[in-house]
Amino acid sequence: MVEFNKSLYVVLCTGTPDNKPDSNTMQSFAMVRGDVDSRGNWKWTSVVGDQENLGSKYTYGIDPERTRSGAANLAVYNNHLYIGEYND
Repeated sequence: MVEFNKSLYVVLCTGTPDNKPDSNTMQSFAMVRGDVDSRGNWKWTSVVGDQENLGSKYTYGIDPERTRSGAANLAVYNNHLYIGEYND
């Protein structure tokens, strides 16, 4: 997880034996953005994940052609958020 532009970004591993796309990998990662309102309540928005049911901007793993089961780290550099990914 990392703070970026006053929001908290959290990456979640979502792969299970039931949703793996092939025998070499699991379902790719998801990401949510957390924002705190004036009362201290968190609102979580899906950024990477289920586009159809959660309205995510990007599909699991961001690029459906690349299968990665997790995200190794998040880093902020020059006002951009970067994701380092890995494949189990």
